[in-house]
Amino acid sequence: MKKTALLFCAFLLFMSTNLFAALTGNLQFSPALGANITVYPNSTLYPASYEVRISVSSYSNTFCAGSYSLSLERRNITNGTSGTWGSVTPNTPFPNLGTVESYSGTCMIYQAHATKYEYRVKIVFNPTGSSGTTCATMANEEKYTNIGTVQVKPKAVPNFTVNGMTIPADASPLSPCYSQALVMDADLTSNESDYFMAVAESNRWWESTGNLEWGGWFAGQAPDNIVVQDKMLNNKHYFTAPTPAQVTASPSLAVLKGGLLQSPPSLAGQDRYYRLQICVGEPEWTCKMVLVRFDMGCRTASVVDVSDSKEIGEFLTEENTSGVKLFPNPVKDVVSINTKEKVSGYTVYNLSNTIVKTEQNKKGDLQQVDLTGLKQGLYVIEITTEKGVERHKIIKE
Repeated sequence: MKKTALLFCAFLLFMSTNLFAALTGNLQFSPALGANITVYPNSTLYPASYEVRISVSSYSNTFCAGSYSLSLERRNITNGTSGTWGSVTPNTPFPNLGTVESYSGTCMIYQAHATKYEYRVKIVFNPTGSSGTTCATMANEEKYTNIGTVQVKPKAVPNFTVNGMTIPADASPLSPCYSQALVMDADLTSNESDYFMAVAESNRWWESTGNLEWGGWFAGQAPDNIVVQDKMLNNKHYFTAPTPAQVTASPSLAVLKGGLLQSPPSLAGQDRYYRLQICVGEPEWTCKMVLVRFDMGCRTASVVDVSDSKEIGEFLTEENTSGVKLFPNPVKDVVSINTKEKVSGYTVYNLSNTIVKTEQNKKGDLQQVDLTGLKQGLYVIEITTEKGVERHKIIKE
């Protein structure tokens, strides 16, 4: 009996453990533990599925020509229990090369999310030759390849809330309080291994101004309690219109505010909104988006107001009726306290309304607030004087 060596070649991505079985008989595979599978996500025709491709190469040691017949079989694995093997029709079948001395071909079949299958290929070799020759009298041979297992995890789905508010189904905007930190709870996103987050200034109709556009990929599962301004300041995943490019972090990029748009001319004078989004790419690009417009009428003194440098200056002027002044603002490290009153202590809050620094002085002669070591961002400094407690906003550069 003539021996035929078959090469079943493959590569395995996004895969569970492969199971291999020993092969015996005249029809051999090379290498002996072959039978792997290539998996390609992001099918263009069926984006909710993965492409499973199987490649086979063969040749005859005795130079007999013949026809190769290949059929794909699979069985499902549910809760660790294997189903029954059955023939399946590939979406792209193995090519029929006719009578050949060697064979090389690939098939492809789609596999849906949240499924687990074992695959194998049945190969039949039918040698042919002139009457009376060994090739003509040689019987058909058939054998199964080893088993390869493909497990596709569920599709990733983006989801989040903003300051505890769910995303409206009708795409209407949210109106968080102007004085609160803008917080996204993105751990509602499921089945992701990484996520994309973006912020863009826009009008009510989702048109970007190009003045503020920020975004970037972040490894791991999307977390809860994402303070948007902090995320923008502390990560260098910025891009600006019109051409994406990394730029240096700057407080001005991360200042979110209300009011009217100033530019471009086609959008100037319209209400200012921000477009927030979380996206995933497993297997296809999918995004959850919402428009945000700050409610300027609800200020809470104990948390940071989200505003630009000009608005901060104006607001400080309104609040500093007692004569307490903080300068410089913005500041790199040390803030000076200018007042005729005795200052007996201060407390510094970040955007999450968490105390990050505090100092008390019974003598009442405090004259500075040292912000050295704190991250860039917006802070509230609570000043305790002999006349009471005042809160002032400061930008740390």
